[in-house]
Amino acid sequence: MLPSRRPCVTDTLWWNGERYHVTVGLWPDSLEPAEIWCYGPKCGSERHILIQDVARDLSRQCQDGRDMSEVAAGALRDNDGTPLSIYGLLADFLEMHENDQY
Repeated sequence: MLPSRRPCVTDTLWWNGERYHVTVGLWPDSLEPAEIWCYGPKCGSERHILIQDVARDLSRQCQDGRDMSEVAAGALRDNDGTPLSIYGLLADFLEMHENDQY
C-alpha cells in the first residue's frame, strides 16, 4: 500500500500539439514509479476520462511490479518510434523515471 505522502516528479509533456501535465508518484524507499497522473483535456470530456483510465491502468501496473520498459515496448509506435497514443507517451515517461536516481 502506498503511504499517504510520497515524493513525486511533475513535468509538462507535449503530444500531437497538446500540452499535458504529468506527475509520477514514487515509492519512498526505492524512488521507482508507483503511480501516474495526467491532466490536459477539459475535465469531464471524453478524452480527459480516457486519459484518467490510462493513468489508473499504468499506475496499477507499476504497483504490481511490471517492468515499464516492457509496457512501453508494447505501445503502438510510428516508424520513428514516436508513440501513437497517450498510452505510449505515458508508458515512455514512466520508463524514463524507472531507473532515475533522485
